Amino acid sequence: MNQRSETRESAEDRIHIQVQHGAEMGLAHGVVLHADTNNISAQGINASSQYELAVGVVLDVLVEVPGEKPYLLTAEVRWCNRDDGLYRIGFQVLNNQNSDVLLWQQRFA
Repeated sequence: MNQRSETRESAEDRIHIQVQHGAEMGLAHGVVLHADTNNISAQGINASSQYELAVGVVLDVLVEVPGEKPYLLTAEVRWCNRDDGLYRIGFQVLNNQNSDVLLWQQRFA
């Protein structure tokens, strides 16, 4: 059952995940992980990565969309499942005044 309240667009963009508080994941502060998006929306990102991320962790995520300025977002890991050798990760984009959240949301308006 799809519980999403908005339409997602397919995307194959690169994202960089900055670990701010990674002790619970066994990662050092400041480590940057990489992932590729599967689909995106104003409120969420679905990505695939070789790294498992703990549900509930809040991270800085830099999304590189071709032809656009990169978006620096704050996102919470909502789910993380192993699938075909990779981890599929669902991020919820959070409202953080120190991020590009308003520009990100306007992109989908």
